[in-house]
Amino acid sequence: LLYGVHGIIDATGGNVEVRVYDNDEKARELYKATLNFDGGVVQASDVGLSIPMFSTPHYTTEADATSTGDEFDITFYVKALA
Repeated sequence: LLYGVHGIIDATGGNVEVRVYDNDEKARELYKATLNFDGGVVQASDVGLSIPMFSTPHYTTEADATSTGDEFDITFYVKALA
């Protein structure tokens, strides 16, 4: 289960959109979130999800004009299905 995403950016300001797809062909979008880094924030999260993934997912990130060129690190929070 995908239950969250956390991002760290090396400069404040702007947004980064994170999308998770079911495979590298991007056949089905499973999740989309926009992490906001305005107001001096360098870390942002989106949690509280319960999205099942049955194969290796593929993700993309897209920065807006303010955060383009900034280094961005992303961590996904996942939990195994019991």
